[in-house]
Amino acid sequence: MLPKTTEQVRTRIAALRHSNEATLSDRHRVRALMNGGKDAVSVLLPGLGSNEETLPAANHIKSGVERFSEMIAGVPSLRVDPPAHRDSDPARKAAEKRERIVENYDRLVGLDEQVEQLSLWLPGYGFGGWRLMEKRDRNGHRYPAAELRDPYTTWLGAWGTDGNPTEVAFQYHLSPDQFASAYPHLADKAYKYAGGPYSGNRPGWDGTLGGFEVIEYLDGWGIYESSDAFGDDLLAAPYEHPLDRPPFVVARRTTFDELKGQFSDSIGLAASMAKLTLLTQIAMEDAVFSPIVVTGRMDGEFIKGRDAVNYVEDGAAGYLTQNVPYQMFQEIDRIEAHLRSNTGYSKQADGESPMSFVTGKGLEELGSSLSRQVDRYQRSMARALVDLDAIRLEWDENAYPDVRKTLDDTVRGSDGVEHYVPATHIAGHYGTRRVYGMMASWDEPTKIVGGLQLLSAGVIDLSTFRENLSGLDNIPRIEERRRKDQAENVLFEGLMARAQQGDPAAEQLAFEVWRSGDVKEAFEALYKAQEEQPQQPQLGGGGPPDLDQVLEMMAGGGAGGPGNSQVLSRLTGGGNAEGGAQTVAATR
Repeated sequence: MLPKTTEQVRTRIAALRHSNEATLSDRHRVRALMNGGKDAVSVLLPGLGSNEETLPAANHIKSGVERFSEMIAGVPSLRVDPPAHRDSDPARKAAEKRERIVENYDRLVGLDEQVEQLSLWLPGYGFGGWRLMEKRDRNGHRYPAAELRDPYTTWLGAWGTDGNPTEVAFQYHLSPDQFASAYPHLADKAYKYAGGPYSGNRPGWDGTLGGFEVIEYLDGWGIYESSDAFGDDLLAAPYEHPLDRPPFVVARRTTFDELKGQFSDSIGLAASMAKLTLLTQIAMEDAVFSPIVVTGRMDGEFIKGRDAVNYVEDGAAGYLTQNVPYQMFQEIDRIEAHLRSNTGYSKQADGESPMSFVTGKGLEELGSSLSRQVDRYQRSMARALVDLDAIRLEWDENAYPDVRKTLDDTVRGSDGVEHYVPATHIAGHYGTRRVYGMMASWDEPTKIVGGLQLLSAGVIDLSTFRENLSGLDNIPRIEERRRKDQAENVLFEGLMARAQQGDPAAEQLAFEVWRSGDVKEAFEALYKAQEEQPQQPQLGGGGPPDLDQVLEMMAGGGAGGPGNSQVLSRLTGGGNAEGGAQTVAATR
């Protein structure tokens, strides 16, 4: 793909802006409802929310998006498999190396927090995505960083049959200081026109407070930056990225043929529910302060309100009863049922049982529809993350093929740091798997109980059980620590047994463990001392000694040989010999 001219870039930006206008109003309504306050009131009740700060009804849109976010917010486990035709130890070790490389990408950008945010946008806006860019770690090494972008100001190009846009544009704002820092050659104009093109908008998702509008356009060749603030030229020269596709990965909600959030068609129902709730509150208030019916002659003007006293001659007075029609409450319940059915937002998601008496099978059936929706969202997230892994590996290999990098963000020169070279350790292999597992939508207590049952029945292995538990990210490291703990327990039990038998060295080591509490340090000191101690040569080349040798040892003969007391100490109570000594019959 060839680079575009300034006019071509501006034409494509305008086309993308126009093609996304149909969804901008829907994004605005969803964002207003999710943020709450008077903007949410103005969306549901136009004309009423200008002076209101809070929504006077249950905001099912906000609650539903948050509940779905809680269920799909987990990061799927990363798996990198060797090629099917090369399933050997070297291929498996190379695949494990690539897996650690991708884990390093995730750790450097905090992918778990980004997925947490994306899980709100996916059911709300219907899509969300990452923009790939170059960053540096603490050691100065460049790496492909995935930066989350706000869908509210993202304009997507054609999806294509593979679901990946061929072009995309991002709109964001920079303050005068940020603009001058990013584009030094326009710094004077930025401060000069701070009161003109500069506009103070509402705070954005990324914390920006408005400013100069900047539009970033990405295609398969490079990256372009444009702004309407200072003429028709691009803000900087376009630069080529090391990919043959736009450095952008998108996760989108599966729809029929329109990019929409899960709750977009339910805003009208939420508005009706808010209206009926308000009418109910007004009716209840009127019932409390109901007017008085007067029979007879009034002495003066009739007074209404609290603490009002009216004097009546030759008559009686009483309150007019105003009951709220029960049909209103039934209609509110009916609308709520329609709202939950239309959005797939069940009562179980709020921790409420929809029945007075339920069984385990009944709860399973009630939750099956919700589980299928969660599975669909998780499949969309997993597909996007697999694409993100591939594009980061490709970027790393193409941009920095022969650079030796570290696999964690430690300080340069630290001990025990693993390194990699992209051209050597990636070598054109970009495939990964992202697995949520069979227990991904279960709550943690259910995962533990159900997983232990499956493990004891032999249905799954221990590694699969670990993969499905939240928070267990580095399974090889966990397995390494478990083996180390098992070995440490065996060594410690052996040490205690030797100490109970009166072994001086074991007693000394047990005392050191009691004094310092550090088992590792004590064992290292013991075995280091044993390795440094010179080995005693065995008698007779390792075979049993003959009679002359035994007599010589008992007599204390031989340089460095044991005395008779040492030889006799090797005899057991039954007369058998230990440690290489033998008993012989007495001669006459």
